[in-house]
Amino acid sequence: MDGGFGLDTKVPVKHLGEGELKFFLLPKHEITQGMFVPIIPEEPFAYIERLKEGFLVRKEEQVGIVFPE
Repeated sequence: MDGGFGLDTKVPVKHLGEGELKFFLLPKHEITQGMFVPIIPEEPFAYIERLKEGFLVRKEEQVGIVFPE
């Protein structure tokens, strides 16, 4: 929505059943190549202007952005 991710839908309560409701976002494919830039709290992010072309990933315990080549 507005150039980004969005979801606008209604689900009847009778279709939900019982228990905890969970949502998952799964990529269409894994990003295996590209430049990984770690996100480090309280440090400036030098690639802010390129965020729209990147993908948020977790490599072991490090969270960062992968920019496809």
